Amino acid sequence: MFPTEIPEGHWGGYGQVRPLATILGRLTDHDTERARGLAAQRIAASRAEHTRLPG
Repeated sequence: MFPTEIPEGHWGGYGQVRPLATILGRLTDHDTERARGLAAQRIAASRAEHTRLPG
């Protein structure tokens, strides 16, 4: 399972912030198109989860 609770722009390693698409690129065997699509989906889902009103 890949952690998804960390907001975009806060991922990093070796002293550098890395976009989620870059990280997913490594996990998708450098398929940048797929990685960008997966990142966009995850970011959109995360934003939707955080904008829902309680109740």
